[in-house]
Amino acid sequence: MAVTMFVALLAGALPFHATAQTDIAQSNDLKIAVDSLQEKADSSRDTLLKVFDVTLAEIKELLSKEKFIQAAADKDEAIAAFAQTHLDTLKSHEAYIELLTQQASDEVATLDDVKNIAVTAKEWRATIYEPNTKEIFALLLFLQARSVVGTATSRLTLITADLKKLNAVASRVDNQALAQFLVNAQKNIKNAKANLEAARVALLAREVLEKKLQIVFLNISTTYGKIFLPMSRIAQKY
Repeated sequence: MAVTMFVALLAGALPFHATAQTDIAQSNDLKIAVDSLQEKADSSRDTLLKVFDVTLAEIKELLSKEKFIQAAADKDEAIAAFAQTHLDTLKSHEAYIELLTQQASDEVATLDDVKNIAVTAKEWRATIYEPNTKEIFALLLFLQARSVVGTATSRLTLITADLKKLNAVASRVDNQALAQFLVNAQKNIKNAKANLEAARVALLAREVLEKKLQIVFLNISTTYGKIFLPMSRIAQKY
């Protein structure tokens, strides 16, 4: 009778033991799955954080550019306002990326959380950050062109004054050549100034200005290489 009961109990225990083994196996599978997802989340997080680090470095570099900072106090009030707006916007971009970095660094963030942060950051970069930084680079290029035109204009003023003195001692042929060079230089610089102003208007209207600035740089480089340099060689004869 005891044997019969023992067998009966053992028989009843077998299904329980099998079920326990199954539960343990399923538990292990779940743990492996969770660990795998966590590894993927960690890997995705590391990649995303590296992207954020690069973006923050870009922002800090722009914020440290002296010409950009000085532009906010430019004598041209419209340019100053444009620069200040973009400085403020860039600082807000910096704060936003730092916030996303904090969210992505959270240890409890799941793979889906990391993916959602990545999607948000991608959309933000394409629709907000990149257009804004493009305008900042356009501003910096405009400021460079304006500086180049200003230097060339000052150089032309000095050359014009020197030619008046040189006119008394230079040969007729050289004086004629110098006079023609002077006319060409004035024409080039005038054209450069016109395109610079057109670029300024385009910049403030948030329109494309690169082609206009290309003309400015071409006018100035031509003036130096094909006008000022030959004039200097003639002047060195006297």
